[in-house]
Amino acid sequence: MRTSIFTLVLLAACAAPQEQASTRGLTPDEGGLQPHGTELRIDFGRARDGVVETVEELIGGPPRSRTLRTDCALMPVEIVSWKGLELVFLDGTFRGWRKTEGPPPLVAGMTCDPG
Repeated sequence: MRTSIFTLVLLAACAAPQEQASTRGLTPDEGGLQPHGTELRIDFGRARDGVVETVEELIGGPPRSRTLRTDCALMPVEIVSWKGLELVFLDGTFRGWRKTEGPPPLVAGMTCDPG
């Protein structure tokens, strides 16, 4: 089932200032993700399944990979990746993002960078 604008309404929250980086249909910022063309947001703290479905629709395809990392935090961290963007989920909750293409490296929230 494809996510609709109704799902984006369910994900709406307070707006945060935007960064200059853009990933196709959304702009990552310090509070989460800002879909283009709407005031609605995908903020940190949202449930993984709704975030992933919405990002799939906005970016135009499924994630390239899903990885469970046990070396990042006290609990396993799930990394869901698309070309140029990684989303970080802790205990099923959206906790951070990392741009994986182009300088400078941009991150917000919790990340799990290779050490």
